[in-house]
Amino acid sequence: MTDAPSPVAQIAAEPVAGRLALHPAVAWRRVAGEIFLVTPDRSMHRVASPTGAAIVEALAGDGVDRDDLVVQLTQRFSGEPSAIAADVDAFLGSLAAVGILRPVAGSHHTPQGAP
Repeated sequence: MTDAPSPVAQIAAEPVAGRLALHPAVAWRRVAGEIFLVTPDRSMHRVASPTGAAIVEALAGDGVDRDDLVVQLTQRFSGEPSAIAADVDAFLGSLAAVGILRPVAGSHHTPQGAP
């Protein structure tokens, strides 16, 4: 079992943007405040931070737009918005690097709070 990289982990080669979701072949479960993910190659990843867990939960199901995710986390956790955005990008990059994250094709971004 490996720990999923912290939100300040190495960023993947390309920035992750747009609407994103967990890869459909990834299984996940919350246990005692932590998230455990299993990838198709049977690798297990652990997300221990509350911020990382919130990101994984937002990515479940239909997923979330990267920009909306940053707004949600800025409202929920304390910190400078630019630092939170940088940490989100690093964490999303690390999830993408191990195949946990996928872009949601054909999605349209509607800003949060739009009618």
